Amino acid sequence: MALLSLNEQVLIKEIGGGFLAFCSQSGETIVLNPITYKILKLLNKPLDSSTILAILHTEFEDQTEQLSVFLDSAINELIGRGFIIKEVAIIVK
Repeated sequence: MALLSLNEQVLIKEIGGGFLAFCSQSGETIVLNPITYKILKLLNKPLDSSTILAILHTEFEDQTEQLSVFLDSAINELIGRGFIIKEVAIIVK
């Protein structure tokens, strides 16, 4: 299972009704939509994508059909840009 977490070097801000994320590691700033903002806010602690999806389904009920595809795309984009860190959890039995 892969756990996702917010890169420690990322700052998230709500400014004038909009959302921004800044990664000091890369110097990149991105504009966030409300769903992506919520994803990054959730990742202040490590979560797997199915847990994130379940939370998003409760908060964005009007967009449930698109959430799964959007979540996969957003996570891949944010990992690629260094905003999210993907950790592989090792399960010991």
